[in-house]
Amino acid sequence: MRTYFISYYVTKMCRHTPEYRDFIQFMKHNLNVDHCSFYEGYSIKNGFTIELHHAPFTLYDYVEACCTKSMSKNGSVETFKICEEVISLHYKFMVGLTPLNIFSIFKYSLFV
Repeated sequence: MRTYFISYYVTKMCRHTPEYRDFIQFMKHNLNVDHCSFYEGYSIKNGFTIELHHAPFTLYDYVEACCTKSMSKNGSVETFKICEEVISLHYKFMVGLTPLNIFSIFKYSLFV
């Protein structure tokens, strides 16, 4: 229960950091991750909203793994350090992301 609460809280915290938002924008605009993986033609250039979804693991999974690592290593969890580690994994391109438009989210969830 404690790990669930921490992981849930830190997941929300990560999503709202400027570093996370900057990374997502960088992926969309500089690395051309701007089109849906399922539907051809659904792209930012064509006026569609594209969201990056974590795959095959969710953001919660990454946070939970970092929390577990911290608990076993230090016996405690510091939420800001966990958040920093998770964001660092993104910047090192160690996190899988799939670009999807809002219409394909349900279709995508069937395959994960």
